[in-house]
Amino acid sequence: MATAGATTVLDIQRYRADMALLSPVGVDHRHGATNYDHAETEVARAMVANADRVAILPDYSKIGQRSRISYCPVDRIDMLVTNRKAAESADFAPLKKKVDEVVLA
Repeated sequence: MATAGATTVLDIQRYRADMALLSPVGVDHRHGATNYDHAETEVARAMVANADRVAILPDYSKIGQRSRISYCPVDRIDMLVTNRKAAESADFAPLKKKVDEVVLA
């Protein structure tokens, strides 16, 4: 179940958030956070636009992956929270260099 659509996006735009917490389908150092669903992507974009900080929460399997729709450029990602296995990926180092804060849990 997900909340999506024009009404959801309009509601998000009415508020400011300290931090948006988003889970992408993929995240890489060139395209940032990506998704494949248009409706979910529009909600995520609205959240990114209306938050002071953005935290992207991918598990290790999503590092270096990308989907067809980008919703958060890598330079807008303030924090990347992932599991320790992500550090084993060759795609992790270039991503880590572009993100302000990385948390390995």
